[in-house]
Amino acid sequence: FFFKQKTAYEIYQCDWSSDVCSSDLAYCPKPTEMFVARTPSAAKMWAKLQMAKYGWNSKTEWNALVQLWTNESNWRADAYNKTPVKVLLNGKIIKLHAGGIPQQLGLSPKRSVPEQVNRGFKYIKARYQTPCKAYQWWLVHYWY
Repeated sequence: FFFKQKTAYEIYQCDWSSDVCSSDLAYCPKPTEMFVARTPSAAKMWAKLQMAKYGWNSKTEWNALVQLWTNESNWRADAYNKTPVKVLLNGKIIKLHAGGIPQQLGLSPKRSVPEQVNRGFKYIKARYQTPCKAYQWWLVHYWY
């Protein structure tokens, strides 16, 4: 018999034996999420690929998002504000240092780029509906 060893890209949940329950396994991000670099250009690329999932398909929405997040964190996943923001998390007030929206969501700058982008998109969608509306707010208040 010849058995081919599978690479990480070829192993799927169905490859696990039946005696392993999927709920016993820790969350494992999709390979595309795991390999997003922690750079501004990679964050922009990931964000652009995700925009359609939120119904934001126009160049205008993309340009608004670029301006908004450039002003907030310059697209750095590890952005750090010198002044901590107090956040209520699990019933406790804690001080967080992060850039832009992640700190308001209780999200550490150590989180992956995809998680930060997706949480930021959910915030924009819930509060402003679109990046254009969020950016219009930012232009008046210098925060969103």
